[in-house]
Amino acid sequence: MNSATILLPWNSVIVRNGRTYVARLSGDPGGAKIALTPIVVGRRMDGDVEVVSGLDVEDLVAASWSEPLGESDIIRFVQGREVFHDQDE
Repeated sequence: MNSATILLPWNSVIVRNGRTYVARLSGDPGGAKIALTPIVVGRRMDGDVEVVSGLDVEDLVAASWSEPLGESDIIRFVQGREVFHDQDE
C-alpha cells in the first residue's frame, strides 16, 4: 500500500521555542495574509523536510523566512511536493 508524503524545502520551516511552523498563505489572493501554521516534521533529506501533519498538499508556504517581516516585503511561495512511498519502508 502507498501513502502520500509532503516535502518542503527546509528553508521554509520556522523553528521557534522547540516547535516547527511554516508561513502559510491564508485567504484568497486578493486579501491573502500570512498565517504561522504549526506542522509536524519527519525525515530531512537533501535539503527537504517531510511534513507529517499540519499541511495539505495544496497549501502555499513561504519559500524562506526571516524576521521581522515587513509589510512591503516580497515573499516567494512554494507548494509542497507530494511523493508516494511504500508503507513497508
